[in-house]
Amino acid sequence: MTHDMEKPTVAIVVLNYNGWGDTIECLESILRNTYPDYRVIVVDNGSTDNSLGHIKAWAEGRLSPWVRPGQPLMHLTFPPMEKPIGYDHVAPGVTEGLTECGNRLILTRTGANLGYGSGNNVGIRIAIKMGAEYICVLNNDTVVEGRFVDDVASAFQGLSKDVAIIGPKILDYQDLSDWQRPTVREQALKFLIPRAVAFKLKRKLKTDSWLYRMFWYTGEDSAPVYTLPGSCIVFRATVLEKIGGFDENTFLYMEEDILSERLKGLGMAEYYVPSIRLYHKWGQSIGATGLVHLFRSTMYFYKRYRGVGLVGEAFLRLWFLLLFFAKLFASISFRNYGTLKDFLNVFFETRYRHSS
Repeated sequence: MTHDMEKPTVAIVVLNYNGWGDTIECLESILRNTYPDYRVIVVDNGSTDNSLGHIKAWAEGRLSPWVRPGQPLMHLTFPPMEKPIGYDHVAPGVTEGLTECGNRLILTRTGANLGYGSGNNVGIRIAIKMGAEYICVLNNDTVVEGRFVDDVASAFQGLSKDVAIIGPKILDYQDLSDWQRPTVREQALKFLIPRAVAFKLKRKLKTDSWLYRMFWYTGEDSAPVYTLPGSCIVFRATVLEKIGGFDENTFLYMEEDILSERLKGLGMAEYYVPSIRLYHKWGQSIGATGLVHLFRSTMYFYKRYRGVGLVGEAFLRLWFLLLFFAKLFASISFRNYGTLKDFLNVFFETRYRHSS
């Protein structure tokens, strides 16, 4: 692939874990973009469903994508792109010779499920080695519009150099509602309960309230924000080199808040750019394994980045204990010995402060 000297190089990192159907739909939307100089790096994060094999079969024209008939965003992915689509397969851990990859689509694997931060860092390292100026970390359960890459490439124009990352307007894939908004207030422990209540009300009622506006940005203009939704974040590559990518001490959850704290420490900002749009599939409610990861990540965040003491830690433990019992009564999947054992094991852990 030749590089357009007038256009910045954009890399899009898509992390896949047992979600090849969503990933293929995401790729169908991305690769329709006509921007001259971009790469899409798919990182398979230890899938057990032969995801990479299915994605290769799709690229080679041996597997047809499927979207529910009548889905309002079908035009972003159908009719399917002409196949075959050329791709390069990068072996795990390889960081040399990447500039020789001539195809727009790059496929690689981690070899194990490393979690969100570590898995995306694999793709980020490849993107940096390939000379990307901007790196977009994009959830695989999203679809984008036809000018997405152009908009990403030009979005930093006119913004000050202290803007490290930007994020788009994220609409719900199913009903196109607008509720996945950036936050405007830091994750202070005293706001934990009202923030959770505000989010639940917004998700259920789809209406703004004074409580929701305390924590989330509801305007329609570009603006500085505190955190951007993690389903799509666009970085200056130089920033990722400076901070070393995502903090790898969490497996899942709290990545956006950790990132905000790290950037704040460097005097750098995040910016919401609603003129860029994409559509995100909202996942199912958090399960037993997810609650364990959320507990670990939340404890790590508050101790490592917010410096909470024993009182704050006790409050967090009480909060998660209440959450667990609420889940226990609401979901049959929580009512088994294994789930209880896993939760109690992590609940009584004492070491959450990792080396920075």
